[in-house]
Amino acid sequence: ALDDSAASSTSVATKENQTMEQVIDGILDSFFSQRALTEGMSTLHQFSAESNALNQVDNITHRMNSEILKAQKLASVSAGVGGKIFVALTPNGDRRPINLLKPLYMNELRNFRRQFLKWIAAHPLADGAKEDRIADVYISYVESQI
Repeated sequence: ALDDSAASSTSVATKENQTMEQVIDGILDSFFSQRALTEGMSTLHQFSAESNALNQVDNITHRMNSEILKAQKLASVSAGVGGKIFVALTPNGDRRPINLLKPLYMNELRNFRRQFLKWIAAHPLADGAKEDRIADVYISYVESQI
């Protein structure tokens, strides 16, 4: 009877070991058989713009803010009404119309500029983007914010 109990205990232990091995194999297989994760917005490689490019964008956006304020004064945009203004993209270049629903003030433009610089640092324009292209993108950004 002793031999039977010893044999049955070893067979139970073997079944438990096999079950444990199978469980471990199942866990290991789940690690190795999974497909690779795809990149999301948070895990994509961030390409940062060069500092001199950011300095150039900063100067252009500062000038564009001044142009917007000057164009509002020239067009006599009244408080709370807004209107259509024309902003020069380059000092001697084309003018671009902006439809304002309300007048823009310096503190609002300063916030837009700060937000745009953060955005452009994470999403740089193509290398060698011209001044008028950067100004146009900034004006489009301002229009989307108002």
